[in-house]
Amino acid sequence: MAMPKNTVIHNDDQITLSFLLDKVHDDVLLLTDSTPFRKPAKKKVNNTVVKNPMDLETMGMNIVNQVYQSRADYLQDIQLIADNTAKCKGANAKHTICARNMLEHARGKMKEYDHFFCQLEVNIIKHLKQAKAKLSACGDVTDSSDGSDVSDSDESDDSRM
Repeated sequence: MAMPKNTVIHNDDQITLSFLLDKVHDDVLLLTDSTPFRKPAKKKVNNTVVKNPMDLETMGMNIVNQVYQSRADYLQDIQLIADNTAKCKGANAKHTICARNMLEHARGKMKEYDHFFCQLEVNIIKHLKQAKAKLSACGDVTDSSDGSDVSDSDESDDSRM
């Protein structure tokens, strides 16, 4: 049995992380630049097929469902919006610039809560390791549902931000 991605759903740290991400997300939604990305787009734009579509509504649901376990997870989805837009509309298109502005705005807002995010991410990693160890002790398969494994590092990976 694979460990579900939201294993720590009842953990206070995960709830707090989702609360902070929701605050950042609400702020991103207030940006005029976010307008084109609030609802799901078509899977084919300008004859370009979007293999991994992403939008702010889906991201909001991911926050509610506690899918994101770090700032990097959230920012990766905004980066996906920017990458998809650049692929479909062009690197210097107005919408692509709007998507990049959203990404930079989200990063800036996260810096305001940096201390809290850092501690929460460290705690979540610890909780995931503990859950993995418990499953391992029961003889269950302990890989996460997305095929990735929990890092041995107690520090969050900010390299994607």
